[in-house]
Formats: sequence, structure tokens, C-alpha cells
Amino acid sequence: MGVSALTAGAIEAALNDYPEGRIGLLDYGKKLITYTFHSRVGAIPVKLTNMRFSRQFYLANNIAVLVLRSLMTNCIPSERLRAKVALKEPCWASIRNADLVGSIAGGDSFSDTYGLRRFLYVFLPQLLVLLLGKKLVLLPQTVGPFNGWLARTASRYVLKRAALIYSRDYRGLEEMRGLLGSISDSDKLRFCYDVGFVVEPHRPSNMDLNGFVKQNTTSPVIGLNVSGLLYAGGYTQNNQFGLKADYRSLVDRLISPRKRETSNRAASTTRVWRG
Repeated sequence: MGVSALTAGAIEAALNDYPEGRIGLLDYGKKLITYTFHSRVGAIPVKLTNMRFSRQFYLANNIAVLVLRSLMTNCIPSERLRAKVALKEPCWASIRNADLVGSIAGGDSFSDTYGLRRFLYVFLPQLLVLLLGKKLVLLPQTVGPFNGWLARTASRYVLKRAALIYSRDYRGLEEMRGLLGSISDSDKLRFCYDVGFVVEPHRPSNMDLNGFVKQNTTSPVIGLNVSGLLYAGGYTQNNQFGLKADYRSLVDRLISPRKRETSNRAASTTRVWRG
């Protein structure tokens, strides 16, 4: 749900400055979809132009194919002819028709922390936008770290050519300054709070937490936010991030009745769990 919150926040932020603007999504998916987004300015249609991240290179909207074709198309000397060719491809057309393209990269996936495959998943659409000559803005996110030489080289290419770069943490700004070195353009590196903060709140129609409140109204109700990624063991499903504790077992112990009974018997002892 975090990615959905970032998407909603990015759309709200854009509509705040451009209430008459047309918003579209460029993302991976198997089919074109038009969503109805309920914003502060009313219900607006948001069209998803879908790409594919797949080994099926015969697909016209495969991101690798789109990038390779863009490289070849850029060899055409005539700008008018390049534009005419680009408008025949839906993904190219959606990018070429945009005034600017903002990349949110899942909030923290513009990095090789999650592996090279995930990095390419994020990097290739950014590269495609730049190859088509459009203005790229990195929306508020966690940028880096970039550990491998390939990720560092590719990310430097994007950062140098992006029009604006927003980081939602100050450490990310330092990461980018260190990566860009003497060519760092401090004016385009900016701090900005997470766009999730601008999502319009909506009160749920039903607050019955599976009967917990009704069963015992004297006990506090505690919400535990479980990371689906960590619970699955990362993208490799094999403790990808090298956690010292078994995250799945830890969550199960935290919410188990036996754990609560043990805590009640040892009420005089305070224990603090640190992530």
C-alpha cells in the first residue's frame, strides 16, 4: 500500500499546482487501464500506459526493446521524422506528449540494495525518458545507496541529466553529492518531505478490527505494521537483507497469545524492541 500512497501523493501534488493538468501513469502492467482518481479538485481519469519487464523480447512494449529502439531512432538526423516514428508507439507517445515526467521509483528502489534486477526495473524507464529528450524529475524518495560499479555508473548518468532531484532524507542528498562529485549541481538537489503526507485522508466506513474492540473494550488495541517484503524474506525469499533475527518468527511471537501472557507475568520488566 505504500507505493499506492506515493502514487496518490504525487498526483495530488501535481494537481495542486496544475489543477487543469492531465495526469498519466507510465508503469509495468499487462494491459492499458484508466483509473478514476478522487482528488481535491474532483474525480479525474488517470490512464496507465503499460510497459513490460520480461524476457519476451517480441513484445513491442518490452522496456528493453523500447530502449534499444530509442537508441536506434536517435540516429535519425531529422527531429520531425524521429517524432513521427515515436508517436506510433503508445509508450513513446505518452512520454513525448508530456511536459515533464516524474519518477517515484517505489520510494526507495532507485538503488541496488534490492539487487541489480530491481535496479534495472527502475533505471530503464528513466533512461527511456531521457533518450526521448523529455524533462525528468525525481520525485521525493530515498536515493541510493549504489554499491556496484554498474549501478553507480547508470545512476550517475540519470542524476546528471535529471532536471530536478528531490530527496526525502538528507542522507540521500549527501549520497548524490558524493556520487556526482565536482559536477554536482547543488541547485537541482533539493530536500522535500515524503509525498505520502499530502494524501487526502478518508475515514473508513467500518472500524471493526475483526472483533478485537468488541471482545474486550478495556484493553488497548495495538496496530502492528508488518513489512510484507521482510516477511517474505526479501525478493529472493531467502533473507535477502541478512537480518540477524528471523523476521517471520519475530512477528508471529509478537502477536501470539503466549507472548502476551508472558508479558503480563513479567509486567515489572520493561523490554524495548529495536528494529
